Amino acid sequence: MAVALKEDRAIHDGEAIAERPDGTRVPFLASPTPLHDASGAVIGAVNMLVDMTQRKKAEEHQKVLLAELQHRVRNTLAVIRSIAHQTAETSETIEDYAMHFDGRLGALARVQAAVTRDPTAGIALASLVAEELLSFAAQEGEQFSLSGPDLRLQPKAAETLGLAIHELATNAVKYGALASPNGDVTVTWRLEDQDGDRRLRIEWTEAGVPELSLSPRRSGFGTELLTQTLPYQLRGTTMLTFKPGGLQCTIELPAKRVLQ
Repeated sequence: MAVALKEDRAIHDGEAIAERPDGTRVPFLASPTPLHDASGAVIGAVNMLVDMTQRKKAEEHQKVLLAELQHRVRNTLAVIRSIAHQTAETSETIEDYAMHFDGRLGALARVQAAVTRDPTAGIALASLVAEELLSFAAQEGEQFSLSGPDLRLQPKAAETLGLAIHELATNAVKYGALASPNGDVTVTWRLEDQDGDRRLRIEWTEAGVPELSLSPRRSGFGTELLTQTLPYQLRGTTMLTFKPGGLQCTIELPAKRVLQ
């Protein structure tokens, strides 16, 4: 206001901070306008104050969200780079590389879409598994069934598990239950207490697979992801068993590390 009076001009949206009697500080916008008498002399001013507390909070929240977005983008790019590199190492042809790389990016994109819909709610495990199987045109109730409690995953855990389920589904479509007219996949999950540590146990069980199709042709991206990457990133264990009827995969993870 002093500037407005001294320079005889209105000032709009000058930012300042006021201190309350209790010591708290309040940001505000001041818009002082000089008042004149009949002769034009300045006789005072009127000042409009606008509390900016909520605006400042919104700006700080926006900064936090932007920082989180930048962090996620960097992480996602790192994951894509890793997928590209590992897919190249395990692909025999350009066509093979393009097909597998596209499928894995699709799995990653589905998880990212789920995270974006509600970043704080977590990703439903049932939806994660179902969406991967449905992406291969598998029919729920006929070719696959799901059973387990309503659990929601942390974004990073959902990302890794989504890729793992994608690899299991890819294998099932090529060589396993989803390649057989009488085959089916059952996915179950439950929480277990082991020595005071709560763990999430996921079981992928295939049935109806001819015996000649049981053994994997080679160890590739999917096997490495399931037996090395997933246990390392999520501090869990994975067991793959090729038995009469089809593949069984058991994944055990610490609940506090993966659940929302």
